[in-house]
Amino acid sequence: MEFTGFMMYEDTNVKARLQFVVNEDGSFETGALSFNDVPQNQIITNAVISAVFNDPSSQ
Repeated sequence: MEFTGFMMYEDTNVKARLQFVVNEDGSFETGALSFNDVPQNQIITNAVISAVFNDPSSQ
């Protein structure tokens, strides 16, 4: 699956594209992440996922 949307990153509005795999048990694994078509590393990917699931204002 893939999610594409806009978000703020370092005070800049960016187009984020995150690919992930949903497992049969409902868990998921992240794949590639890019901001404005620039690939991001796993550290940034983890930070984005963490912010989405831990920050109530992001929902």
